[in-house]
Amino acid sequence: MDVHDEELPSCSMCLGSSDAEYMRYNMAVSGVVLPIVGLIGLCGNFLVVIVYGSAEQRVNSTNIYLAALAVSDFSMICTALVLYVFEAWRHQGFPLVAAIYGRSAPYVFPVSTVLQTTSVYFCVAAAADCFIAIVLPSRFKDSCCTPRRAALTVMCITIVSVIYNIPHLFELISVDCIDERYNYSLSVQICPTGLFNYSLKASHDYFL
Repeated sequence: MDVHDEELPSCSMCLGSSDAEYMRYNMAVSGVVLPIVGLIGLCGNFLVVIVYGSAEQRVNSTNIYLAALAVSDFSMICTALVLYVFEAWRHQGFPLVAAIYGRSAPYVFPVSTVLQTTSVYFCVAAAADCFIAIVLPSRFKDSCCTPRRAALTVMCITIVSVIYNIPHLFELISVDCIDERYNYSLSVQICPTGLFNYSLKASHDYFL
């Protein structure tokens, strides 16, 4: 450890919990179970994209929403693997995993929030499309349930979701630190910014 390393903070400064029982639980759920479930989800959503994203299926507006939902869910699972699986394994003494997580989390986190938003509203759009097609008179179906309108709706939802979640880009930062648990090695920790703390407090006050 050189002089520069001695000036670095401890990695425990932003560690949520160091309780041994919690760490074992987190490792079992996030480090083992989640990747298995995630891989199943990736395969399922990939097949949905292949089926509903084909030229033959894209003539139906509902299929466009379902294909967009599958793409969003597929991507969201990928971000979850980084944010939760890597987070669990970085505490097991793997410096490379800790570095990948530490450097990527501030950027993967806002992407994940965008994908969470798009997944919700793609699902809402698909439900609304089915409602219009089945319940309302045919003139509404002919004007609203078209592939062009579905593609435009998907694009609008995506743009609004990106704009809405821009603040999340400034909520986490990577901090170089010294990890005392592993022979005082150089590592990377994720710390919340003031914006994250403000958003958390605002959400808490709102739901109360």
